Amino acid sequence: MAIISKREIAGMDKEALKKKLAEIETEIAQNMGAIQSSGKPNNNKFRELKKLRASIKLALGKKGIKV
Repeated sequence: MAIISKREIAGMDKEALKKKLAEIETEIAQNMGAIQSSGKPNNNKFRELKKLRASIKLALGKKGIKV
């Protein structure tokens, strides 16, 4: 999963943002499952995914879509 810049997020349309948000949500869920099963978190990746999710939700909110 490549981290997307805020400029790229702002340039995406609504449908692409919704699709990317769904991908991020599944990746966060997989990461949470790995943390719970092994007890060894990958904090940097998890932190970046959460920041990316927040940026996408913010961009969707600015475009008038409630998530």
